[in-house]
Amino acid sequence: MEYINYNLLEYDYENNLETLNGFSFSGIAYEIRNDGCLEEVMIVGGMKNGYCRTWYPSKTRKSEEHYFNNSLHGISWEWYENGQMKKESIYEYSVKVKETEWDLFGNIIVCFKIEESSDAYILLNKLRKYYNLKEFPSH
Repeated sequence: MEYINYNLLEYDYENNLETLNGFSFSGIAYEIRNDGCLEEVMIVGGMKNGYCRTWYPSKTRKSEEHYFNNSLHGISWEWYENGQMKKESIYEYSVKVKETEWDLFGNIIVCFKIEESSDAYILLNKLRKYYNLKEFPSH
């Protein structure tokens, strides 16, 4: 799998694809962000498909997200720089379904679950129907 600097890619706004030399890119793109963090993203057929991982400048893991056709989809994690879990979220087609967040002492400070009466839930069910899924498959 090709591993290249993200800055070498061009974005095709008409087709919503990451391209390299005019062709949709497949591989892993990386960049050092302005905050000094390293980020890697898996791209398949020009779209984020798979993981996106970020590390602090100290080289400790900062986050990991999963994508399906450019949409957050699956479990996402975020850690404090000391390695302690900060946040765990579940997304389906970029709709947040569930999230738990902890402070530095391990206390839960956010506990979110999508409400069935919400507009987001209605949208989620339309997306599930479109993709022929009843709910996100568990890992």
